[in-house]
Amino acid sequence: MAVADRSRSRDPACLPRVIRRLFRPFSKSAHDAAQSAPGVGLGLALSRRLARALGGDLRLDENGPLGASFSLTIPFA
Repeated sequence: MAVADRSRSRDPACLPRVIRRLFRPFSKSAHDAAQSAPGVGLGLALSRRLARALGGDLRLDENGPLGASFSLTIPFA
């Protein structure tokens, strides 16, 4: 089963330095946290870990000027 979130965020495209740590837990710096929505940087890390535990994956598909899109793939049992 595959699910893609193609909704566009209000944020511009992620910078390369941000993409490298996108799925790392607690990856928000103090500066990033002050400039963005609330959160500590766990959502994508936990989601990817859960997807991989189920034999699937969560990945960044697209990163453009209108935001990012992600795909979640999980195999049927």
